[in-house]
Amino acid sequence: MSKPRRIADWFIPNSIKQNPVTGHVELENNYERAMIMILIFFISYSSIIASHLYYYSFVTPDKETFVTMSFGLSVVAYTTAILICKLLNSSIIFLGNAYCFATFLSLIGTITITGLSWGSPHLPTVLFIPALAFLICGQRSGVAWSLIILLLFLLIWWVHPLKAPLPQIYPPEMLNQARLTGWVGAALLVAVCINAYQVNYKNLSERLAKERSHYAYQAEHDPLTGLANRKLFFRRANSAIDVAVEEHIKAAIVYIDLNDFKEVNDNFGHQAGDEVLIQKARQLKSAVRSSDTVARLGGDEFGIVFHAINNEPIERLMKKLTDTMNQAIVIDGNPLVVGSSIGVALVPDHGTDFDELMQHADSDMYTVKQAYKEEESALS
Repeated sequence: MSKPRRIADWFIPNSIKQNPVTGHVELENNYERAMIMILIFFISYSSIIASHLYYYSFVTPDKETFVTMSFGLSVVAYTTAILICKLLNSSIIFLGNAYCFATFLSLIGTITITGLSWGSPHLPTVLFIPALAFLICGQRSGVAWSLIILLLFLLIWWVHPLKAPLPQIYPPEMLNQARLTGWVGAALLVAVCINAYQVNYKNLSERLAKERSHYAYQAEHDPLTGLANRKLFFRRANSAIDVAVEEHIKAAIVYIDLNDFKEVNDNFGHQAGDEVLIQKARQLKSAVRSSDTVARLGGDEFGIVFHAINNEPIERLMKKLTDTMNQAIVIDGNPLVVGSSIGVALVPDHGTDFDELMQHADSDMYTVKQAYKEEESALS
């Protein structure tokens, strides 16, 4: 961490440091936002000091007191705002509002010592506090600051005709130059606001795209194993069936049920059962091609869609699948063999309707399961 960031880090409220990311998966990092705001505080502080030193270079002695009062107001406003945020462990929204409030007071002081009139060189800058508030604080605070600025302008409109005895520290010959500088500064501020808005919009769009992708993935995948769920399995299976029928090729629907999974849960606990499901899911994925779909259909039941298997005999695919599923897995440091009963239905040999194919695969799996149970009974 660079030295400026280390210094800024001290001023960031602990509540933001302890909870840098809130809300959904891809929400903004509040710590980084707070870091930017603190750095903006420092930049504003520096600009206040520089501008008032500039005022002292040309102001007449009888008006130095007004410059000092404006300078004091700005320093007190910024110092108080940042220390209150630190001491009160404020939120990111409070931090943004504190900055806007300090900036508002500073600009009031500045336009006051330049006549508090429509001709004040710094009046254009005040117009863009709401824009800053929208970017820093959010929409609601931005609306509030817009109303405050409106009230300020109404106050100026009311005070100016009264010819209130307020100073104009700029000599007449410097006013045009100062006004030009004020408008240039306002234009730069507009450019910064537009750029910040574009960056925020881009970040928001990217975040929403990631969230949509994340939720779409969650909606079609099993949270425990990461495999496709029944919904995605149904869609992929129907797609494989349609392609097989249209292109006169073969596809296969496989139905898998783990053997003795209930005993695993009863003897080792549900946490061990979950670990078995995770490891068996990995075995399934390692036994199929990247183009195939492996899904968890529920409980200890799995399904596979073999897409376009013309060039690879189903017998070889099933042998590889069976051999892989019969391999031992390690649970709590102990090897454990959890076999499976597998049924298969071919497209178009056993039908071209998803429900019909699933019934065939289920029946085939049930036959294998019964044979396994009879073999277990004979051995015991």
